[in-house]
Amino acid sequence: MSERNRLTRRHVLAGVATLSAGITASAVALASVPDPVFAAIETFRQKRGAFNEALRHRDWAEEKFPDDYPQMEAAEAARDVASAADADAWWSLINTAPTTREGALAFLAMLTDWDGYGGGPHPEFDELEAICASLGAFISGGELARTRMHAQ
Repeated sequence: MSERNRLTRRHVLAGVATLSAGITASAVALASVPDPVFAAIETFRQKRGAFNEALRHRDWAEEKFPDDYPQMEAAEAARDVASAADADAWWSLINTAPTTREGALAFLAMLTDWDGYGGGPHPEFDELEAICASLGAFISGGELARTRMHAQ
């Protein structure tokens, strides 16, 4: 057997060190991937804020221009657009499974936050089902079994 093909303790230790470094690098890379629920929460907060602003503007327009149909129509159209964006962001949020403990806690906090869903009406069954599926996916360490999409 040539010196080149001979397995030595030095070769084994060098291989183990290389393998360990690769596993550590993979773990660090995986840990540095942000939890997607934080982006979903931020998007929802922005859309909810825009929707609340559109509601305030519509109320102002109704008070300021009670008989001005074009003004009211424009304010109501802006409210409807903001409402649809808010609903889309809400459904996106509740269908996003947290990937970290911190994300799961932020997800739960968002559900009771006054600026989150806590300030709105009681969730429907489909929404509760999506929320439970997202949290279940995190707890089980798996993927969402299915993704609920709301009907437009």
